[in-house]
Amino acid sequence: QLFNLISFLILIKEKYQDKGFTTLDGSALLFCDPGIQYVFMGDYVDRGERGVELLLLLLAYKARCPQGMVLLQGNHETNKMWKKYGFAKELKYKFHDGLSTGRFEEVVELLPYVAVSRGRFMALHGGLSPELESACTGKDGRFSECLTKDVGYTTVWADPHDGYGWKPSQRGPQFSTFGMDVARAFLESNNLKGIFRGHEQVEKGWVRKKDQDGYFVATVFSAADYVGLFCKKDGRLPGWDKGMFSTPGDGNLGGIVVVDLAEGSHAFQRLQASKTREIAAKFTKAQCEMGFSLLESQSESPPKVTLESFIEDKHKSIKRLGDGNHGNLDSCSLDKDETEALKEKTRQILANAENREFEARKLIDLQGEA
Repeated sequence: QLFNLISFLILIKEKYQDKGFTTLDGSALLFCDPGIQYVFMGDYVDRGERGVELLLLLLAYKARCPQGMVLLQGNHETNKMWKKYGFAKELKYKFHDGLSTGRFEEVVELLPYVAVSRGRFMALHGGLSPELESACTGKDGRFSECLTKDVGYTTVWADPHDGYGWKPSQRGPQFSTFGMDVARAFLESNNLKGIFRGHEQVEKGWVRKKDQDGYFVATVFSAADYVGLFCKKDGRLPGWDKGMFSTPGDGNLGGIVVVDLAEGSHAFQRLQASKTREIAAKFTKAQCEMGFSLLESQSESPPKVTLESFIEDKHKSIKRLGDGNHGNLDSCSLDKDETEALKEKTRQILANAENREFEARKLIDLQGEA
């Protein structure tokens, strides 16, 4: 969401305002200085009420400060995903036929898949794939020599898992998930220590898997209150898709990571959605009508419910969330054994979840994309 981008840019600006970095001419939000670089790990649009504005702002920053901005490709940088998850409808609603998805696709398909700090870490949207392992093991981080578009495409759908080796992915039969042992072997072969990636919703804004020797895979998810509106103005939902968004609240936290190459350290920063809305509202002077408070948060814990009653209560709405067109619910089919296995795995995940609402939405996103 745009309000999250604005708030994190302000956070960075305030944190480093005494470092002597040069601010981009004409901008109140962005440093443009050889001493600082911004890396964005993909998925700039879809499921957001200001996707057009967000992507155009990032592209304008890239044009004005090319060395200071690194924009990577994610799995939502394709026309096919835009048609299913909202960006195409948003463009049509806001520009009619004046600006097409094809114009954007010509740009985003040229974005790189991986960014590397040689000898330190790599950043990419999803993660490692067998194709990337085969093509780029032992390249000392020089991925431009081995990374093709076909290989890059497999990385944007990848996720880590808690076990060992490669496992099938819920996102589709052509994709895989990777264990920490796979990550370590690949990192060692390229003289790197860690992977920063996005792609996966995490409730606390970031989560890190680390082995005993310090090799790590860190997931950073910046969209605080995922699919939550900035402000439910006049009681209206965005006109291009009234079933995609939720009332503003304090759902998951949003996170970023700040890396200090000189010190060889990195630190994670997190913000609640109520705080990102407050910061963005103050900067933009936006106001919400009908008495809705930007600082309003849910202080009371939701009542405890049984797993079975939660599933029964959420069944219809969850099915609707999982379908991009809110119509045909049978986008794929499973046999009886596969269905029971999926139900049991879902029950186990929800039974152990700290926040069932969040985990349910994450599961549906996985199945919907698959």
